[in-house]
Amino acid sequence: MSAVEIQVCQRKVAGLQKYTRTIHLLVAVGLLLLLGACASGGGSSRGQVSDVAARAGENDQEEDDDEGRGSGRTRSKDDHRSGDSYSEIESDGDSFEESMAQVRYSDDYDDSSSDEFQGESPNAILWLSRANLGGNTISYMNTATLLYSDFRGSHLRTHVGLYYGRGRNGSSHLIQDGVDSIYEVGVDFGGRVYFTPRHTLVGLYFQFGLRYGSLNWSYAEGAELNGDGVSMFTPYVGAGSSFLQIDSLHLGGSVTYGSRISGSDTQAEYENDLFVDVGELRLNLEMSVFF
Repeated sequence: MSAVEIQVCQRKVAGLQKYTRTIHLLVAVGLLLLLGACASGGGSSRGQVSDVAARAGENDQEEDDDEGRGSGRTRSKDDHRSGDSYSEIESDGDSFEESMAQVRYSDDYDDSSSDEFQGESPNAILWLSRANLGGNTISYMNTATLLYSDFRGSHLRTHVGLYYGRGRNGSSHLIQDGVDSIYEVGVDFGGRVYFTPRHTLVGLYFQFGLRYGSLNWSYAEGAELNGDGVSMFTPYVGAGSSFLQIDSLHLGGSVTYGSRISGSDTQAEYENDLFVDVGELRLNLEMSVFF
């Protein structure tokens, strides 16, 4: 095996190690967050959230019920690395066929190096999302998410960032009468695996990740509390497409499905019997800007 072939194999092994390390890290963090959410309950509580909401609705039943509504708020190849070139072929008696084989191996090596170099460019992602939720406590939630993203190898792209969402009150009479507004803040981290090369005009990918945050709400007038909150853990998977991929900008969208797992006790130490575990179907519009 020639030296060029050995270098190509080493680069492939190094790329595979990056994949496995990143996936192991995401799985480990997700399990820790899930265990933390499950361990949040079990303590003594002051009552149930539904009781607080019911009392607030009774004291505020003469007011209009239209409060508490939330407000909604790819790339061509870069220049090759300077200094990359075909490996020089030394004339040491090799046959013409052996010399041409060395040229082909060297060409493959340079292309993979250039592609990996392009993928190391960090980038920012902005998501504008709308999620339809199961159950009758939250009808839908509009969310804005700002992420830092980077490529880990030729097809894996990871991200981490912050999100903020506003919820629309659901059809439950406890929510309509006893809760004014609903919002959620937290962190989002995950990644995507591309099925297409990054230099193509349109990209297709499989997406995965999780969000961990706090779902908060304010009560209607008359409640003994101004508001409360509960932890929210949401793993999700989906698929997406970049409709346009140019040097410094990607535009696209994705569809994800997740399971919203809420804590058993609220921040004010009430039993959470109102915002229960539900599924969500989310549509994301995306813009990526490369630095």
